[in-house]
Amino acid sequence: LGMVVMVAMPVTLTWAFLVAPRGKVSTAPRTTLIQLFHSVKDNRPFHRFITAYIVAGTGYGFFVALIFPFVSSYLKIGEAFPTILLVTTISGLVSVPVWVRIIPKLGKHRAWSWGWIFNSLVLVPMIWVEPGESAIIPATIMMGLYGFTNGVSAIAPFSILGDVVDYDRLRTGVDRGGNYFAFMMFAVKMLGSTGGLALIVLGSVFGYELAEGSVNTHFANMGMLYMFILAPGIFQMASVALIWNFPIDRRRQGIISRRLESLEERAQRDAASELRS
Repeated sequence: LGMVVMVAMPVTLTWAFLVAPRGKVSTAPRTTLIQLFHSVKDNRPFHRFITAYIVAGTGYGFFVALIFPFVSSYLKIGEAFPTILLVTTISGLVSVPVWVRIIPKLGKHRAWSWGWIFNSLVLVPMIWVEPGESAIIPATIMMGLYGFTNGVSAIAPFSILGDVVDYDRLRTGVDRGGNYFAFMMFAVKMLGSTGGLALIVLGSVFGYELAEGSVNTHFANMGMLYMFILAPGIFQMASVALIWNFPIDRRRQGIISRRLESLEERAQRDAASELRS
């Protein structure tokens, strides 16, 4: 996996640098911390978006923290972990072009919701997989499906946040896209710490022992299944309720885009008139 990253990263970065479109460079009014605070405070679609993102991200943090203990300690197939992780990662990458085609048909928020729903359910059959060598194939298949259904989360949230930024631009006249995306990236870093909470609950509540050679009770094993398979799904399903009927849908985003274009055209005409005068 390390070699794949070493080879793929410079190739993909160079390709992105050469192919990515170059946008217009514009000078926008600067914003202060107080203005940013009021912008975020009064932006209700952003409240809904970031709440859903944090709730679902908490479940994903559980998944990331427990994937290796689940494979190595519970399923007892630690030697297969690199293969399982590689299949999961590749499945997620392969799914991106598929989700790119699905999102315009269903809408960003509905596609994201369906992705969360399938992602929450795809690992449930793992509950009936017996630990041991026989678990390698079903675990690899289900983790691959997990990566595939999770691919939508690499596209939809960033696109929806772009819609939220456009809404704020129309409402305030200031482009705070950098601030909003920075806030989202801060949430991503913060959610990485939720995995520690999962490990604490697993050990203190269920009494699961991760040390090599430990023999866990039935209750402890059920705790591992709950924390790795069910808990992340519960968090994601709770977020579906916030995203399914997201207020900025395709129709409203079209209205926002047209109004922003109209304002930009008017500003260009005014600037041209000032130059002529």
